[in-house]
Amino acid sequence: MQLFYRQKMRRHDKLCSDILSSLNMRVNPRDIRYFAKYRPWQRKLRFLEKIGLKSIYHFIRNDKKIIITGGLKPRLFSEHFKYIFLKELWDNNLDYTCTKRFKLFKDRIDAGKEIVMPVKGYRLKNLEDLESYFQDYVRLLESMSAEGFLAQKSNDELLVIIGEKGELIKTSRGRHRLAAAQITGIESIPVRVRHIHQSWVEMQKAGRAGKEGLAEDIALSMQKVREMYSS
Repeated sequence: MQLFYRQKMRRHDKLCSDILSSLNMRVNPRDIRYFAKYRPWQRKLRFLEKIGLKSIYHFIRNDKKIIITGGLKPRLFSEHFKYIFLKELWDNNLDYTCTKRFKLFKDRIDAGKEIVMPVKGYRLKNLEDLESYFQDYVRLLESMSAEGFLAQKSNDELLVIIGEKGELIKTSRGRHRLAAAQITGIESIPVRVRHIHQSWVEMQKAGRAGKEGLAEDIALSMQKVREMYSS
């Protein structure tokens, strides 16, 4: 079974390396108008790590399938709580004590409750921790405003999904950075397409003769996306 998984991953890796460059592009951050969660069920499988099946969990979590099916149920990115928080912080001239999030977190800490954010690694136990947490976002907005979008400041790429109609949809990771880029008026940012919806691929293939391979299908779909959004 493990040999099968390794062979499958090698095939996926080779395919992905062949077409990886075509999935990178630059866009105006305000063109990424939607966000969606794709396959949130993967997080529920984290218990596999605890029972000694860490490699299987990471194989599932990092599945490199590019073309996806099914409804994504995208929502406006401007309605995402991370965007709302940073917009409020920006509108208050970076005075985080005026934001709803600061007041909420402060009330919890004053009540003796610890605030834990495992994804970001935050554990807020007192006012010093709280101030340090909010200062991180002040620095993000200050840096973005003064220096522009510096991709090298983070190990994570900004990942997007191409939706059923060619719309740009933000997936997990980098949502704070995307929000900051939109709010501070950045004109161009690098993104990598993580998934392309099958309906969009089929739409670009419609009326064309012959059967292209996966790499050709993706290249054709990305060509249209670049015409629509490339910055």
